[in-house]
Amino acid sequence: ELFRQQVALGAEAIAVIDGQQNWSYQQLLQASWEIGLKLQKYGITTGDVITINASRHVSLIISILAVLQTGAAYSVIAIDNTAQQIKQHLQAVEARIILDCETDKQQQMELVNNTKIITVSNDINSYQADTSGFITHDNKANQAACITFTSGSSGIPKGVIGNHKGLSSYLSWWPKAFNIDSTDRFSMLSGLRHDPLQRDIFSALCTGACVVIPTEADYSAYRFNRWLKAKAITFMHLTPAMAEVMIIEGIKPIESIKAILITGEALRTDIVVGLRSFNKKVKIFNSYGATESQRASTAYQLPEQLENEPTIVPIAVSSVDTCLRLVNSQGKLCGVGEGGQIMIESAHLSQGYLNDSELSQKKFKDINNGIRSYNTGDMGIYLDNERIHYLGRSDSQINIRGYRVELGEIEFHLSQITQIQSAAVILKEQSLLIAYITVHDKKSKQTDLIPFIQAELAQALPAHMLPTRLVILPQLPLNANGKLNRKALQLIDVTATTKLNPLLDERQIQLSKIWSKLLNIPSTSIGRDANFFELGGHSLLIVKLSAEIRAKYKLELSIKTLFESKDLQALSQLIEECLAHKVNYNYRTLIEPRPNPSNSLKPSFAQQRLWFIDQMDGGSAHYNMVSALRMRGDFKRNVAQAAFTRIIQRHEILRTVYIDTDDGLLQVINNSFVFKITSKNLSHLNNESQVKAVKQYIQKDTEKAFDLSQDIMLRVSYLKLAKTEGILLFNIHHIAADGWSIAVLIQEFVNIYQAILDDKKIRLPNLAIQYADYAYWQHRWLQGKVQKKQLDYWSKQLAELPQVHSLPLDYERPQYQTFNGAVHAFTVDAKTLKDLKKLVLD
Repeated sequence: ELFRQQVALGAEAIAVIDGQQNWSYQQLLQASWEIGLKLQKYGITTGDVITINASRHVSLIISILAVLQTGAAYSVIAIDNTAQQIKQHLQAVEARIILDCETDKQQQMELVNNTKIITVSNDINSYQADTSGFITHDNKANQAACITFTSGSSGIPKGVIGNHKGLSSYLSWWPKAFNIDSTDRFSMLSGLRHDPLQRDIFSALCTGACVVIPTEADYSAYRFNRWLKAKAITFMHLTPAMAEVMIIEGIKPIESIKAILITGEALRTDIVVGLRSFNKKVKIFNSYGATESQRASTAYQLPEQLENEPTIVPIAVSSVDTCLRLVNSQGKLCGVGEGGQIMIESAHLSQGYLNDSELSQKKFKDINNGIRSYNTGDMGIYLDNERIHYLGRSDSQINIRGYRVELGEIEFHLSQITQIQSAAVILKEQSLLIAYITVHDKKSKQTDLIPFIQAELAQALPAHMLPTRLVILPQLPLNANGKLNRKALQLIDVTATTKLNPLLDERQIQLSKIWSKLLNIPSTSIGRDANFFELGGHSLLIVKLSAEIRAKYKLELSIKTLFESKDLQALSQLIEECLAHKVNYNYRTLIEPRPNPSNSLKPSFAQQRLWFIDQMDGGSAHYNMVSALRMRGDFKRNVAQAAFTRIIQRHEILRTVYIDTDDGLLQVINNSFVFKITSKNLSHLNNESQVKAVKQYIQKDTEKAFDLSQDIMLRVSYLKLAKTEGILLFNIHHIAADGWSIAVLIQEFVNIYQAILDDKKIRLPNLAIQYADYAYWQHRWLQGKVQKKQLDYWSKQLAELPQVHSLPLDYERPQYQTFNGAVHAFTVDAKTLKDLKKLVLD
């Protein structure tokens, strides 16, 4: 309902940015209704659970909105779920339907022959069906909304039943507390199965703000810094591990960021110091909660001065709708300085555990007036009446790599491997997940057995739950009662059994120090034959390693290359070869303001291409980008003209022209220009005539080519429909902008227009670089061996291609190219679609 209210308030406002596609609130609603209608045709309603096979795209958001509007609940599986986990998931939720977010996980989908699969498209143009038959459900506060799975000690993850009250209650105070409005942008960086993802999505869509989704390349490489700046992100959720990667990458000022919420693990103050390099004024919050508490959580805001803050950032005792209490071993409330278990008290906790009423009764307790408490299993100590120091877990559950993990679940899956006799897993030094095992065959070679066990475990567990080290012991240590002695395991030196081959040179010593820093182990325990992954490395740390190498050696090594460098000696040799012989030397320097800011310089290769097409066509309108805003109220054309003038002054690319000279094509930045909004009064026409006139005007403007040698690359028209209503039409050439730029243009126009109207200071972040700086950088980087490598690759890829494609045509190809076309929508049956997919895969 809150989302639909925002659609009513601003249907054309941008709700989601996914790659090159900007989804308005109306388009998102339309898509969700189309999927919702398909669900309703299968009888989906309150009480049903829909499984979403998620990808980091807009289809995930569409799926969630669709399910909730039918009255059903959703549960998410993601790309890193194993086949076994998917089976367990589907059995637990009794899913009849899977919404597949174009994941192409055909192998896993074969597991669910009896489950209907509906594909949810990421293409904005695929949602144009009639949705008049869709019925939005009136959801109740205590109704199930989502089922989120957490680690379980039995080897089977626990399903937590979240309700609508938990999803929406925080929105009654959250936007005001964090000053969220329609101009904000939330990054969708949280794990797809991680409950902070709900806050990424709903905080934006229920307040009129925008969700921005990183590309797979940006996300998988954890290279967020430039993406955050380019997308003007204002709010983001991070785990401490993700924050560390960003800090290692090297932080550049990002003026747009207003707040960063850290969650998932204990937060250190040195990470806070690093994050403030983004923006000294950014607000950083240490957010505490649990899957079982849904959005009922607390957030401790870090003060500007950190001198008096402990190394581990405290947890806030309370928020508007949640309170944390510490209870000692006698069940009594703790005093200041006394340690105990952390209990979350709120009226907005989840319902409990799916199909496990016994555990629900154990962990959740009713207090009074709808307030309930949840025993987190975390330990803490009161620092004062407002802060709690986090001590760790009271049971075998830990927080690692941004996830909550039950050590018993890892032990369970180890015990299922036939070669293993017994197993115990501990967390050591806060980042090393060590698995100690005994085996049936004492004569087995560790060099053969350990890789086999690692491979078997990887089939059953996601990457964040895989042990960083496997240690084979003659037997596990026991205490006097004959029980496993976990304290004794902590004392075992996991490096003692490894015979080190000494480091040979300075490069290997440097790398051992980098490894030591990342793996949190002494550099003296790293030999030249050491394997990064056997010492505790994982996919997140390999990204950090890439960043460290980039910073240390100004060398760009791909993640794939680092994975293939099996030991320290091999990595050292690879770096040596790269530095000496420029092998795979693809280091890209940062784009910075050009040293001599001349107004005439070479265009980028993309600009040259668009200019060439324009010249070949004798002036082309094919790359005109048109968008329109419906304006209501007392529109001030003179104020709008002043606002656009400021925008053109701000962005050099809008006042850049392209001149063919004896020295080749140059882009020339004009310092002086004249800009005017074209006006057309249509208020005297009746409604039908207005609609026709508007369409004709837009068509005519769309077909009018820009003169790239002299025009400003932006045209604006105002079509007056009534005294207080009109249409503001933008037309910008693709040589100066892309699809995402339109959203920036509109946002800046709104900000500047309002500031001028209110006689206030215009507040926009300074532009560190202009497009001309990028063009200058591109010509300096893409030359010599780098350029040759790119050209050789594409020459090979495109070799022997026919001049004209060999696709069969139903009509004879015309002598001259035309651009006639139309849209034809049709439906194919499920079997045909399946055959088409098989054909593509083959």
